[in-house]
Amino acid sequence: MKETLKFDQLMQTSRQRTKLDGFGVGGETVLEGWRRLIEAVNSSRRYDARGVEMLREEFSIRLMTELQLEQDLARFPEIRDVPIIAPVFIVNFGRAGSTFLHNLMAQDERARTPALWELWSPSPPPSCDETDREARIRAARERIELVEKWTPEVLKIHPLVAEQPDECHWLVSHGTHHALQHVALPYWEWLKGLRPDRLHQLMARYRLQIQRLQLFRRGEYWLSKSMSHLHYLPALLHAFPDATVICLHRDPRRVVPSLCSLYRSVGSGFVHSGADAELGELALDVFVDGMDRLMTAVRTCQTARFINVRFEDLIADPIGTLRRIAEAAGREYTEGWNRRCHAYLTRSDTTPRYQHNYALENFGLSEELVMTRTAAYCRWLDKLA
Repeated sequence: MKETLKFDQLMQTSRQRTKLDGFGVGGETVLEGWRRLIEAVNSSRRYDARGVEMLREEFSIRLMTELQLEQDLARFPEIRDVPIIAPVFIVNFGRAGSTFLHNLMAQDERARTPALWELWSPSPPPSCDETDREARIRAARERIELVEKWTPEVLKIHPLVAEQPDECHWLVSHGTHHALQHVALPYWEWLKGLRPDRLHQLMARYRLQIQRLQLFRRGEYWLSKSMSHLHYLPALLHAFPDATVICLHRDPRRVVPSLCSLYRSVGSGFVHSGADAELGELALDVFVDGMDRLMTAVRTCQTARFINVRFEDLIADPIGTLRRIAEAAGREYTEGWNRRCHAYLTRSDTTPRYQHNYALENFGLSEELVMTRTAAYCRWLDKLA
Protein backbone atom coordinates (compact mmCIF):
# COMPACT_ATOMS: atom_id res chain seq x y z
CA MET A 1 0.00 0.00 0.00
CA LYS A 2 1.35 3.41 -0.99
CA GLU A 3 2.41 5.71 1.85
CA THR A 4 0.49 9.01 1.78
CA LEU A 5 0.44 12.34 3.59
CA LYS A 6 -2.64 13.30 5.61
CA PHE A 7 -3.39 16.98 6.00
CA ASP A 8 -5.25 16.61 9.31
CA GLN A 9 -2.37 14.66 10.84
CA LEU A 10 0.18 17.24 9.70
CA MET A 11 -1.90 20.03 11.19
CA GLN A 12 -2.29 18.11 14.44
CA THR A 13 1.47 17.55 14.66
CA SER A 14 2.18 21.23 14.01
CA ARG A 15 -0.37 22.38 16.58
CA GLN A 16 0.93 19.96 19.21
CA ARG A 17 4.54 21.10 18.69
CA THR A 18 3.72 24.80 18.82
CA LYS A 19 0.70 24.76 21.17
CA LEU A 20 -0.82 27.19 18.64
CA ASP A 21 -3.90 27.06 16.44
CA GLY A 22 -4.82 30.11 14.31
CA PHE A 23 -3.40 31.37 11.02
CA GLY A 24 -4.76 34.94 10.93
CA VAL A 25 -4.42 36.99 7.74
CA GLY A 26 -5.15 34.89 4.66
CA GLY A 27 -5.51 31.78 6.83
CA GLU A 28 -8.27 30.20 4.76
CA THR A 29 -6.20 30.49 1.57
CA VAL A 30 -3.09 29.19 3.34
CA LEU A 31 -4.91 26.08 4.55
CA GLU A 32 -6.61 25.43 1.21
CA GLY A 33 -3.27 25.67 -0.56
CA TRP A 34 -1.69 23.11 1.75
CA ARG A 35 -4.60 20.75 1.20
CA ARG A 36 -4.19 21.12 -2.57
CA LEU A 37 -0.44 20.57 -2.40
CA ILE A 38 -0.76 17.46 -0.25
CA GLU A 39 -3.46 16.04 -2.54
CA ALA A 40 -1.18 16.65 -5.55
CA VAL A 41 1.77 14.92 -3.85
CA ASN A 42 -0.40 11.94 -2.88
CA SER A 43 -1.75 11.48 -6.39
CA SER A 44 1.56 11.86 -8.23
CA ARG A 45 3.38 8.62 -7.28
CA ARG A 46 6.53 10.77 -7.46
CA TYR A 47 7.97 10.05 -4.00
CA ASP A 48 9.18 6.76 -2.58
CA ALA A 49 8.44 5.81 1.05
CA ARG A 50 11.50 7.65 2.37
CA GLY A 51 10.54 10.72 0.36
CA VAL A 52 7.03 10.75 1.82
CA GLU A 53 8.49 10.53 5.32
CA MET A 54 10.84 13.43 4.65
CA LEU A 55 7.98 15.51 3.24
CA ARG A 56 5.92 14.77 6.35
CA GLU A 57 8.61 16.41 8.46
CA GLU A 58 9.24 19.26 6.01
CA PHE A 59 5.55 20.14 5.68
CA SER A 60 5.08 20.00 9.46
CA ILE A 61 7.92 22.49 9.89
CA ARG A 62 6.43 24.82 7.27
CA LEU A 63 3.01 24.69 8.97
CA MET A 64 4.63 25.34 12.35
CA THR A 65 6.32 28.44 10.90
CA GLU A 66 2.95 29.66 9.64
CA LEU A 67 1.42 29.24 13.09
CA GLN A 68 4.33 31.00 14.81
CA LEU A 69 3.66 34.18 12.84
CA GLU A 70 0.39 34.67 14.75
CA GLN A 71 2.15 34.02 18.06
CA ASP A 72 4.74 36.68 17.28
CA LEU A 73 2.08 39.19 16.22
CA ALA A 74 0.31 38.67 19.56
CA ARG A 75 3.55 38.95 21.54
CA PHE A 76 4.92 41.90 19.53
CA PRO A 77 1.90 43.86 18.19
CA GLU A 78 4.31 46.61 17.12
CA ILE A 79 5.37 44.37 14.23
CA ARG A 80 2.43 45.73 12.24
CA ASP A 81 3.84 49.26 12.60
CA VAL A 82 7.33 48.52 11.27
CA PRO A 83 7.79 50.74 8.17
CA ILE A 84 8.82 49.22 4.85
CA ILE A 85 10.07 52.15 2.81
CA ALA A 86 10.95 51.82 -0.88
CA PRO A 87 11.80 48.08 -0.80
CA VAL A 88 13.75 46.47 -3.63
CA PHE A 89 12.62 43.13 -5.05
CA ILE A 90 14.64 41.09 -7.54
CA VAL A 91 12.11 39.31 -9.72
CA ASN A 92 12.81 36.58 -12.26
CA PHE A 93 11.77 33.10 -13.31
CA GLY A 94 14.98 31.61 -11.95
CA ARG A 95 18.43 30.71 -13.32
CA ALA A 96 18.85 34.22 -14.71
CA GLY A 97 21.60 35.49 -12.40
CA SER A 98 19.38 36.51 -9.50
CA THR A 99 21.56 34.92 -6.82
CA PHE A 100 24.64 36.64 -8.26
CA LEU A 101 22.90 40.03 -8.41
CA HIS A 102 21.32 39.57 -5.00
CA ASN A 103 24.70 38.97 -3.39
CA LEU A 104 26.19 42.00 -5.14
CA MET A 105 23.35 44.26 -4.03
CA ALA A 106 23.56 42.87 -0.50
CA GLN A 107 27.04 44.40 -0.27
CA ASP A 108 25.30 47.77 0.13
CA GLU A 109 25.57 48.57 3.85
CA ARG A 110 22.18 50.32 3.73
CA ALA A 111 20.26 47.23 2.61
CA ARG A 112 18.44 44.91 5.01
CA THR A 113 18.82 41.56 3.28
CA PRO A 114 17.60 38.42 5.07
CA ALA A 115 20.13 35.63 5.45
CA LEU A 116 19.14 31.98 5.05
CA TRP A 117 19.26 31.33 8.79
CA GLU A 118 16.66 34.08 9.35
CA LEU A 119 14.41 32.78 6.59
CA TRP A 120 14.49 29.31 8.12
CA SER A 121 14.10 30.53 11.73
CA PRO A 122 12.11 33.79 11.67
CA SER A 123 10.41 33.24 15.04
CA PRO A 124 10.72 34.98 17.39
CA PRO A 125 11.89 38.11 15.51
CA PRO A 126 15.70 37.96 15.20
CA SER A 127 17.39 40.36 17.60
CA CYS A 128 20.97 41.51 18.09
CA ASP A 129 21.56 38.79 20.69
CA GLU A 130 24.69 36.95 19.53
CA THR A 131 23.92 33.73 21.44
CA ASP A 132 20.50 33.44 19.81
CA ARG A 133 21.95 34.30 16.41
CA GLU A 134 24.65 31.66 16.66
CA ALA A 135 22.11 29.02 17.72
CA ARG A 136 19.96 29.71 14.67
CA ILE A 137 22.97 29.73 12.36
CA ARG A 138 24.07 26.39 13.80
CA ALA A 139 20.60 24.92 13.19
CA ALA A 140 20.67 26.19 9.60
CA ARG A 141 24.06 24.60 9.00
CA GLU A 142 22.79 21.27 10.31
CA ARG A 143 19.82 21.50 7.95
CA ILE A 144 22.15 22.24 5.03
CA GLU A 145 24.20 19.15 5.96
CA LEU A 146 21.04 17.07 5.62
CA VAL A 147 20.37 18.56 2.19
CA GLU A 148 23.93 17.73 1.17
CA LYS A 149 23.50 14.17 2.43
CA TRP A 150 20.28 13.41 0.57
CA THR A 151 20.43 15.65 -2.51
CA PRO A 152 24.05 16.78 -3.06
CA GLU A 153 23.34 17.90 -6.65
CA VAL A 154 21.16 20.76 -5.35
CA LEU A 155 24.04 22.47 -3.58
CA LYS A 156 26.20 22.22 -6.70
CA ILE A 157 23.58 24.06 -8.76
CA HIS A 158 22.30 26.43 -6.05
CA PRO A 159 24.62 26.67 -3.02
CA LEU A 160 23.03 27.18 0.40
CA VAL A 161 25.04 29.16 2.96
CA ALA A 162 23.52 29.90 6.37
CA GLU A 163 24.85 33.45 6.63
CA GLN A 164 24.31 34.54 3.03
CA PRO A 165 21.14 35.93 1.41
CA ASP A 166 18.73 33.42 -0.07
CA GLU A 167 15.33 33.12 -1.74
CA CYS A 168 12.52 34.95 0.02
CA HIS A 169 10.08 32.20 -0.95
CA TRP A 170 10.70 30.75 2.52
CA LEU A 171 8.45 33.57 3.76
CA VAL A 172 5.76 33.12 1.08
CA SER A 173 2.95 30.77 2.10
CA HIS A 174 2.30 29.52 -1.44
CA GLY A 175 4.15 29.95 -4.70
CA THR A 176 5.51 28.48 -7.87
CA HIS A 177 8.45 26.98 -5.97
CA HIS A 178 6.10 24.44 -4.36
CA ALA A 179 4.55 23.52 -7.71
CA LEU A 180 7.93 22.98 -9.38
CA GLN A 181 9.64 21.19 -6.51
CA HIS A 182 6.88 18.60 -6.27
CA VAL A 183 5.82 18.64 -9.95
CA ALA A 184 2.37 19.37 -8.53
CA LEU A 185 0.25 20.14 -11.61
CA PRO A 186 -3.14 20.29 -9.77
CA TYR A 187 -1.64 22.62 -7.15
CA TRP A 188 -0.29 24.84 -9.93
CA GLU A 189 -3.72 25.05 -11.54
CA TRP A 190 -5.15 26.13 -8.16
CA LEU A 191 -2.41 28.72 -7.65
CA LYS A 192 -2.71 30.04 -11.20
CA GLY A 193 -6.44 30.50 -10.76
CA LEU A 194 -6.39 32.39 -7.45
CA ARG A 195 -8.49 35.56 -7.54
CA PRO A 196 -6.69 38.90 -7.01
CA ASP A 197 -8.24 39.36 -3.57
CA ARG A 198 -6.74 36.06 -2.39
CA LEU A 199 -3.34 36.93 -3.84
CA HIS A 200 -3.56 40.23 -1.95
CA GLN A 201 -4.25 38.31 1.28
CA LEU A 202 -1.15 36.18 0.80
CA MET A 203 0.94 39.27 0.03
CA ALA A 204 -0.42 41.00 3.15
CA ARG A 205 0.80 37.97 5.08
CA TYR A 206 4.18 38.17 3.37
CA ARG A 207 4.39 41.86 4.32
CA LEU A 208 3.92 40.88 7.97
CA GLN A 209 6.77 38.39 7.59
CA ILE A 210 9.08 41.16 6.41
CA GLN A 211 7.97 43.45 9.23
CA ARG A 212 8.68 40.68 11.75
CA LEU A 213 12.25 40.23 10.50
CA GLN A 214 12.83 43.99 10.69
CA LEU A 215 11.38 44.52 14.17
CA PHE A 216 14.81 44.61 15.85
CA ARG A 217 17.17 44.74 12.88
CA ARG A 218 16.52 47.29 10.15
CA GLY A 219 18.31 48.96 7.30
CA GLU A 220 17.50 51.93 5.11
CA TYR A 221 15.60 49.65 2.73
CA TRP A 222 14.51 46.03 2.38
CA LEU A 223 16.16 43.90 -0.32
CA SER A 224 15.05 40.41 -1.29
CA LYS A 225 14.55 38.12 -4.25
CA SER A 226 12.27 35.25 -5.14
CA MET A 227 11.01 33.57 -8.27
CA SER A 228 7.58 33.42 -6.59
CA HIS A 229 7.41 37.24 -6.62
CA LEU A 230 6.79 36.97 -10.35
CA HIS A 231 3.54 35.13 -9.75
CA TYR A 232 2.32 37.79 -7.33
CA LEU A 233 2.62 40.69 -9.74
CA PRO A 234 0.77 43.01 -9.55
CA ALA A 235 -0.45 41.93 -6.06
CA LEU A 236 3.11 42.43 -4.75
CA LEU A 237 2.90 46.08 -5.76
CA HIS A 238 -0.45 46.46 -4.07
CA ALA A 239 1.26 45.49 -0.80
CA PHE A 240 4.41 47.54 -1.58
CA PRO A 241 3.30 50.44 -3.83
CA ASP A 242 6.64 52.29 -3.67
CA ALA A 243 8.77 49.24 -4.51
CA THR A 244 11.59 49.04 -7.01
CA VAL A 245 11.34 45.83 -9.05
CA ILE A 246 14.50 44.59 -10.75
CA CYS A 247 13.48 42.22 -13.55
CA LEU A 248 16.12 39.78 -14.78
CA HIS A 249 15.80 38.37 -18.29
CA ARG A 250 17.48 35.42 -20.00
CA ASP A 251 16.73 33.36 -23.09
CA PRO A 252 13.79 31.06 -22.18
CA ARG A 253 15.52 28.24 -24.07
CA ARG A 254 18.18 28.40 -21.35
CA VAL A 255 16.32 29.29 -18.15
CA VAL A 256 13.44 26.84 -18.51
CA PRO A 257 15.54 23.65 -18.79
CA SER A 258 18.10 24.99 -16.30
CA LEU A 259 15.38 25.44 -13.68
CA CYS A 260 14.03 22.00 -14.54
CA SER A 261 17.49 20.57 -13.85
CA LEU A 262 17.59 22.31 -10.46
CA TYR A 263 14.19 21.03 -9.38
CA ARG A 264 14.90 17.53 -10.67
CA SER A 265 17.94 17.49 -8.39
CA VAL A 266 15.90 18.69 -5.38
CA GLY A 267 14.23 15.32 -5.04
CA SER A 268 16.94 13.18 -6.62
CA GLY A 269 17.54 11.17 -3.45
CA PHE A 270 13.97 10.09 -2.82
CA VAL A 271 11.80 10.28 -5.94
CA HIS A 272 10.85 7.77 -8.60
CA SER A 273 12.19 8.59 -12.06
CA GLY A 274 10.03 9.36 -15.06
CA ALA A 275 8.50 12.77 -14.30
CA ASP A 276 10.97 14.87 -16.32
CA ALA A 277 8.55 15.52 -19.20
CA GLU A 278 5.85 16.63 -16.73
CA LEU A 279 8.38 18.94 -15.08
CA GLY A 280 9.27 20.47 -18.45
CA GLU A 281 5.63 21.07 -19.33
CA LEU A 282 4.96 22.61 -15.94
CA ALA A 283 8.06 24.84 -15.95
CA LEU A 284 7.26 26.23 -19.38
CA ASP A 285 3.70 27.04 -18.33
CA VAL A 286 4.96 28.72 -15.13
CA PHE A 287 7.38 30.79 -17.24
CA VAL A 288 4.72 31.92 -19.71
CA ASP A 289 2.24 32.75 -16.95
CA GLY A 290 4.86 34.65 -14.96
CA MET A 291 5.94 36.77 -17.91
CA ASP A 292 2.31 37.56 -18.70
CA ARG A 293 1.93 38.83 -15.14
CA LEU A 294 5.12 40.86 -15.45
CA MET A 295 4.04 42.50 -18.70
CA THR A 296 0.65 43.32 -17.18
CA ALA A 297 2.24 44.82 -14.07
CA VAL A 298 4.63 47.00 -16.09
CA ARG A 299 1.70 48.25 -18.15
CA THR A 300 -0.73 48.92 -15.29
CA CYS A 301 1.24 49.74 -12.13
CA GLN A 302 1.91 53.46 -11.98
CA THR A 303 3.70 53.79 -8.64
CA ALA A 304 6.40 51.11 -8.87
CA ARG A 305 9.79 51.52 -10.56
CA PHE A 306 10.80 48.70 -12.92
CA ILE A 307 14.44 48.13 -13.87
CA ASN A 308 15.13 45.53 -16.56
CA VAL A 309 18.46 43.68 -16.64
CA ARG A 310 19.62 41.15 -19.20
CA PHE A 311 21.56 38.17 -17.92
CA GLU A 312 24.27 38.66 -20.54
CA ASP A 313 24.88 42.27 -19.47
CA LEU A 314 25.07 41.32 -15.80
CA ILE A 315 27.65 38.59 -16.42
CA ALA A 316 29.72 40.68 -18.87
CA ASP A 317 29.85 43.82 -16.69
CA PRO A 318 28.54 43.24 -13.15
CA ILE A 319 29.88 46.50 -11.70
CA GLY A 320 28.60 48.58 -14.62
CA THR A 321 25.21 46.88 -14.35
CA LEU A 322 25.13 47.55 -10.61
CA ARG A 323 25.92 51.23 -11.15
CA ARG A 324 23.09 51.47 -13.67
CA ILE A 325 20.67 49.82 -11.25
CA ALA A 326 21.69 52.14 -8.42
CA GLU A 327 21.22 55.20 -10.61
CA ALA A 328 17.82 54.01 -11.88
CA ALA A 329 16.73 53.24 -8.30
CA GLY A 330 17.79 56.70 -7.13
CA ARG A 331 20.50 55.41 -4.79
CA GLU A 332 24.14 56.39 -4.54
CA TYR A 333 26.61 53.69 -5.49
CA THR A 334 28.88 54.29 -2.52
CA GLU A 335 32.60 53.64 -2.28
CA GLY A 336 32.03 51.08 0.47
CA TRP A 337 29.48 49.23 -1.64
CA ASN A 338 31.89 49.23 -4.58
CA ARG A 339 34.79 47.97 -2.47
CA ARG A 340 32.78 45.09 -1.01
CA CYS A 341 31.47 44.15 -4.47
CA HIS A 342 34.98 43.89 -5.86
CA ALA A 343 35.97 41.72 -2.89
CA TYR A 344 32.92 39.49 -3.49
CA LEU A 345 33.76 39.17 -7.19
CA THR A 346 37.33 38.22 -6.35
CA ARG A 347 36.09 35.44 -4.06
CA SER A 348 33.58 34.28 -6.66
CA ASP A 349 36.24 34.03 -9.35
CA THR A 350 38.11 31.45 -7.28
CA THR A 351 35.03 29.26 -6.71
CA PRO A 352 34.68 26.37 -9.20
CA ARG A 353 31.41 26.47 -11.16
CA TYR A 354 29.37 23.33 -11.53
CA GLN A 355 28.28 22.54 -15.09
CA HIS A 356 25.00 20.65 -15.15
CA ASN A 357 23.31 19.22 -18.23
CA TYR A 358 20.02 20.95 -18.93
CA ALA A 359 19.21 20.26 -22.56
CA LEU A 360 15.60 20.98 -23.55
CA GLU A 361 15.01 17.46 -24.84
CA ASN A 362 15.81 16.06 -21.39
CA PHE A 363 12.50 17.52 -20.25
CA GLY A 364 10.32 16.77 -23.25
CA LEU A 365 10.77 20.25 -24.73
CA SER A 366 11.99 21.61 -28.06
CA GLU A 367 13.27 25.01 -29.19
CA GLU A 368 10.28 25.41 -31.47
CA LEU A 369 7.79 24.75 -28.66
CA VAL A 370 9.55 27.10 -26.21
CA MET A 371 9.86 29.93 -28.73
CA THR A 372 6.23 29.55 -29.80
CA ARG A 373 4.92 29.66 -26.23
CA THR A 374 7.15 32.60 -25.26
CA ALA A 375 6.77 34.63 -28.49
CA ALA A 376 4.76 37.46 -26.89
CA TYR A 377 7.32 37.88 -24.10
CA CYS A 378 10.27 37.82 -26.53
CA ARG A 379 8.66 40.51 -28.70
CA TRP A 380 8.01 42.62 -25.60
CA LEU A 381 11.60 42.21 -24.46
CA ASP A 382 12.94 43.19 -27.88
CA LYS A 383 10.90 46.42 -27.73
CA LEU A 384 12.41 47.23 -24.33
CA ALA A 385 15.89 46.87 -25.80
